[in-house]
Amino acid sequence: MTLQIEHLTIPIWIYDIDNHCIYWTNQPGLALWESDSLDELCSRDFSANMSEALQESLLEYQESFRRGETLFHNWHFSPKGIDKQAHCHFSGYEFSDGRIGMLVEAVPLHSSNGDAPFGPSTMLSDYSVEGVFISGNPSFLKEIGRDVRT
Repeated sequence: MTLQIEHLTIPIWIYDIDNHCIYWTNQPGLALWESDSLDELCSRDFSANMSEALQESLLEYQESFRRGETLFHNWHFSPKGIDKQAHCHFSGYEFSDGRIGMLVEAVPLHSSNGDAPFGPSTMLSDYSVEGVFISGNPSFLKEIGRDVRT
């Protein structure tokens, strides 16, 4: 029996780090991202609400992928303002033009499920070389806020 991509039940997508968009996803990925179609999802510009901390993290991930590394993180999503979390496996994806994107395999975490196998989502923050807070991702801002003193 050959495994067909439509038989996969976990969300999988390819994120174009350089262009801040999703390049492709499967049906469970559309559901996670609250999208009715691949065209609609691919047209979303994720840079509009992206913190500097997240952008820096994605560029670091991209460098890790160039070295052949894979990463595992709990991740926070807010598609259409709906808070979601997933345990994600990130690996590199090489586009036909040689750029490196991110292949994501996600296991959604349901906050109402006390038996969830993973902890809270990852908090990211960015600071200047002087230690001044620059930005944080939604999980960081929700938990810590913007008034950060180092």
